[in-house]
Amino acid sequence: MRKKTPSLQKGDFHRTSIFYPVLLGIYPLLALLASNLDQVRLQAGLRVGVLSLAGSTLLFLLARLLLKVWGKAALLSTWILLLFFSYGHVYGLLENKSVVGFVIGRHRIMAPLWGIILLAGAWLILKKLKATDNLHQLLNATSLVLVLLPTLQIGYHQVRAVQIANQKQASSSQQLTATQATQKLPDTYYIILDGYTRSDSLQSVYHFDNTPFVNQLKQMGFVLPDCAQSNYAWTTFSLSSTFQMNYMDTYSPQIQTPDAHVDYLTYQGFIVHNPVRQNLHDLGYKVVAFETDFPFTEWTDADIYIVGNNNPLEKLKSGRDVSDFELLFLRTTALRILEEAQGAYFNKLVSQVRTPDQVHYDRILFVLDQLQSIPTLVPGRKFVFAHLVAPHAPFVFTSDGRYSTVRSPDTGYPDEIAYLNQRILKIVQTILQNSSTPPVIVIQGDHGWDAVHRMTILNAYYLPGGGSQRIYPTITPVNTFRVIFDQYFGGTYKLLEDKSYFSSDTRQFGFELRPSTCVSSH
Repeated sequence: MRKKTPSLQKGDFHRTSIFYPVLLGIYPLLALLASNLDQVRLQAGLRVGVLSLAGSTLLFLLARLLLKVWGKAALLSTWILLLFFSYGHVYGLLENKSVVGFVIGRHRIMAPLWGIILLAGAWLILKKLKATDNLHQLLNATSLVLVLLPTLQIGYHQVRAVQIANQKQASSSQQLTATQATQKLPDTYYIILDGYTRSDSLQSVYHFDNTPFVNQLKQMGFVLPDCAQSNYAWTTFSLSSTFQMNYMDTYSPQIQTPDAHVDYLTYQGFIVHNPVRQNLHDLGYKVVAFETDFPFTEWTDADIYIVGNNNPLEKLKSGRDVSDFELLFLRTTALRILEEAQGAYFNKLVSQVRTPDQVHYDRILFVLDQLQSIPTLVPGRKFVFAHLVAPHAPFVFTSDGRYSTVRSPDTGYPDEIAYLNQRILKIVQTILQNSSTPPVIVIQGDHGWDAVHRMTILNAYYLPGGGSQRIYPTITPVNTFRVIFDQYFGGTYKLLEDKSYFSSDTRQFGFELRPSTCVSSH
């Protein structure tokens, strides 16, 4: 009897007709990237995107090789991917949660449970489920929609980013009267130490005596207002108001919606394109800025934009780096089990990988080193903007500058301040020694650290030639450049009323006016 040629089973599409396992393999990465684009660069998802795409494709092909049937292979590989990409999310929701006194949010419970669910689902797919053409068509359409939505969101974000990058500088700058012919204009340094709180708050919360640092700054000629407070509790708001030299109600429409989410691209525009920068540019200043790894505070179009790892040979080593976004993505998957594993074997396995904390540590050191070199390396009048994401978490410095990953702010925060103090004093001393004309130097925290003292900040001014007399105890950053322009550049900005608006991390536009709190002079 002649054998019949086997025909395709119902639902066993040709391989080009089933593509949803591959798309579903890339969807979790696209969705996470789309929801974090305000604070990460698009290229942050490139490496894990390639791996996710290659991994899902390979899984699909291996399943087809084992099962000999495209339809079953697609369903099985999709089931595996669903469990793989959902594990970290579910674990995050259940971590340390208990039911009737039994803690279920632990890897020792969830990992075996996920294995049982995987096997049960595989058995149903292989033995019970009758795949149909309609099911594959539905999953194909679903995967297309899922991938399309974050892709459109990413595309829209990139278009807006280009528009903001190409927009003109703020129009609220003044025509200043100072010119090169009338006077020698001072170099201007604006140094932000992210999250650096006021001395009395350091003492009361962390039992850290900041008096030696304050006294040394004063001996160098700095004035530190006793009642120093920020205008806002968050970096985006604080920096934008300082550079716009005004309160948010004059330039930000979002302030009218207390429950709105922060549109970081909008505030990037306020921070990058501002009247402070425009004024100094018009006076012939070179703008010098640094990479921060936070796009909304980076002036990538500065005359001199300083980035780490600019040596091609050093860049080859950067493949060992694991970014914050990559770590975040891995923690949403079943690889969270490995990321949180303890033991000699795992530590040895990852010993050659640079963690985000190590990258952060190196970046802060790099900026500190470069700041100290700018007076001699950058000729001519210059405006230097340096935003150091320190002593902001993660806390990676010991008090003497060694690398350490301390999670508790009780020790990590004051240790980081102790090291920053040493470096800042040396940097200031170098700047003063190597400046032919006495420079303007402002060192500020953009906000405090703990929730209770969030509005109290470090605020130190070096204003030569009598400028320090303009500083008063309750001055806030919104008046910083108003004072500087009126004192040194013939401006007529005048002072605004000093106000501090607190808002929580869950309701950032829900502002509460906080009164000024004064401390005795050190």
